[in-house]
Amino acid sequence: MREGRILLATVAVIFIGAFAYWALSGGGPGTPNSGPGPVQSGAIPEQLAGLEQVQLVTGEEARRQVDQLHGLSIPVKDAYVVTYAGGQEKVVLWVTVSGTAREAEELLSKMVEKMQDTENFTPPQAFQVRNQVIYSSSGIGMNHYFFARGKELFWVAVSSSRDADIVAEVIHTF
Repeated sequence: MREGRILLATVAVIFIGAFAYWALSGGGPGTPNSGPGPVQSGAIPEQLAGLEQVQLVTGEEARRQVDQLHGLSIPVKDAYVVTYAGGQEKVVLWVTVSGTAREAEELLSKMVEKMQDTENFTPPQAFQVRNQVIYSSSGIGMNHYFFARGKELFWVAVSSSRDADIVAEVIHTF
């Protein structure tokens, strides 16, 4: 257990450092797309951080997968799940779209609260870059980063040593 916490702390420090560098060098919240989401505009990128898109699920099927993952009906207006992979690296991006920004924040709060006592994930650790609060956790063989922005709630599951670069690109691209 102690080794897991040390590993999580090390990953968080590396991630925060790399993310802070990225944010201070011109990236970061405030510069990402602010118009319609990528699904609505047809702009889901074919590549993310050098990884190829291998699967995209949208609409009713994506909402069904979100409900199935949680074991209950999640009140969202839309959802999409996109998987990127290459070599030994894999990223699964789950995005739900709520009716309002407040609803997205409430879903995030519930998620963080329920994850405190789960056996599948380490307790979420929050950190902030500029005005964006991001939570990190690890479990089921991947590192996980999640945050709300506007009406959208993002969950980024990463199996790569390039977590910071990948999550930074998610924030900037989506």
